[in-house]
Amino acid sequence: MRASVQSTVPRTEGRIPVKPPKINYWLRGRIWWYHLTINHKRHRASTGESDYKNACRVAERERAILLRHQSEAADPYRMSARELFDWQKERMEKSGRARTTIANHQNFADRYIEHFGDRPLTELSRFDVEGWRDWLATQKIRNSNRNGQALSPKTISEHLNWLSAIYNDVLDDLPNPVKRVIRPKQTHSEHVEAMQFYTPDEINKLIDTAQKLVGEDPASKEFRYWDQLHCWLILLSHTGMRIGEAQDLRFKDVDKRRKTVSVTSQKTGKRRTLNLTNLKIQGMGYTPYYALQDLMMYAENHYGETLDKDCRIYIKYHTWFFKTLRRLCRKAEVEFKGVHALRNSFATMALTRWTVAEVSHYLGHKDISTTFTIYGHLISEPTKEFSYSK
Repeated sequence: MRASVQSTVPRTEGRIPVKPPKINYWLRGRIWWYHLTINHKRHRASTGESDYKNACRVAERERAILLRHQSEAADPYRMSARELFDWQKERMEKSGRARTTIANHQNFADRYIEHFGDRPLTELSRFDVEGWRDWLATQKIRNSNRNGQALSPKTISEHLNWLSAIYNDVLDDLPNPVKRVIRPKQTHSEHVEAMQFYTPDEINKLIDTAQKLVGEDPASKEFRYWDQLHCWLILLSHTGMRIGEAQDLRFKDVDKRRKTVSVTSQKTGKRRTLNLTNLKIQGMGYTPYYALQDLMMYAENHYGETLDKDCRIYIKYHTWFFKTLRRLCRKAEVEFKGVHALRNSFATMALTRWTVAEVSHYLGHKDISTTFTIYGHLISEPTKEFSYSK
């Protein structure tokens, strides 16, 4: 007979099952990472190599782990409002958030403390948030540019969204009292009063001032600085493009044979084709297409051999045009009304010469009624200083 093979598995019949011990996966991971780092350092020391990027990567991972455990150690449910806001600000700074985002957080927190004091967020109800919303409607802007103006419904909605984000991210175990609070909406009359635009004389003055500041030395830094501003100012004020649409223009969007440019709408995502030869600048011998050609030349010099059809024509940082236009307004002694005011000026003056359908196409609106609803009240008698000839 064949010998039976005995099983090596121990029998558990009649024994009490033993519960396996809990494994501390975090501690095990930390020990593994420690040995990996030590071995890596020993390898680098033995080979004599130095890798700065890898050291930075290791430091970032260590910092992220430390931040996570510091945040877990704190209890936001027991903090007062001031402590919670400071703790949230510290987390934003350590995570590398933008300075404008941190500044907005501090501004919203100051508004909260001014109204509620140091009252914890765990004690707020929906009616308290509605009272804060109504209180914000009575407050004024604390900004040097628009000091003394009332907070717009959009700004009040940003305050409410900020508070709602804190409940969703930090106090997620509590019901969100901001969820059902109705956001204020801006009426059409309020939108009309808040709309700002440059007059034809102001736009011509800005263009002339920028042209004078360009200078005569093409190799100088001032020449390139003001010449690019001069070209972007002409392009935006005579096409009605949004600043984001202009910054997203690429080389493949320009048709040099037909002298047209394809623009992608920021809101609808649809593409529209603008004929730049139809837009002649009063008192100047060229159309905005030549300004776009100069900008493409600057971009070609900037990219060099890495130039591609997908490269952007806008080569400056995001807020460069905003800051430089404000600087130009000071030099030209013109009130700075923002970048979007150039689009409003184009629509106002184009409606005096073109049909609403043509203006709606250039602005990229979804339908004609949108154009007439927003800009129809600004239609006045045709002017000769800032003409748009077809």
